[in-house]
Amino acid sequence: MHRRATRQIARGASQRNGKLNPVNWRDDIIHTVKGLRPDRVLAVMPASEPLWRKLVRGTGDVAYTRISGTELLAHDFNPGRSQVAIVAATLEHMDKREASTVIARLRDLYSNVVYAAVPIGDQWPELVSHWDNGELIAHGLHPVRQYGVGDKLLSIYYYDIYDYKLTPDWLNSKHWANPHRWDVERW
Repeated sequence: MHRRATRQIARGASQRNGKLNPVNWRDDIIHTVKGLRPDRVLAVMPASEPLWRKLVRGTGDVAYTRISGTELLAHDFNPGRSQVAIVAATLEHMDKREASTVIARLRDLYSNVVYAAVPIGDQWPELVSHWDNGELIAHGLHPVRQYGVGDKLLSIYYYDIYDYKLTPDWLNSKHWANPHRWDVERW
């Protein structure tokens, strides 16, 4: 899988002149999947989500597994590890505890890279759960881009196991617990 394309959605400003870009978020996700060139993609979304049809039609030789969020929580589900997981029209239709479990399982068990499209704020009264930026960051997701859907806000978040937590400089044998330096420095 091509590693440089992970933050591909982030290219371009998310706002111009104080207004959100009217770019289609689904097209951005399709473009990102094409750039990543994964062998396997786990799509967590209902079959009726337009993104699902666009993914299968527009991204070439990729093995897709589509599943709903509630099916992902079933104990007998084990798709193996995918290179990319895409979540759309799912988290906001579950209560927060179940949705948090979906995020954790995708991040920890089922995928190296996770992209999630999540409506932000309480301007979406028809949804079961309402998310804010801090809650998704607490799950290890990074905000990538915001989209205006009418007068509401939808954001894309991502998680990549390879750049989630970089090893700091001080946490290596040169600076910490190095027996060759025990006589040189005392603490």
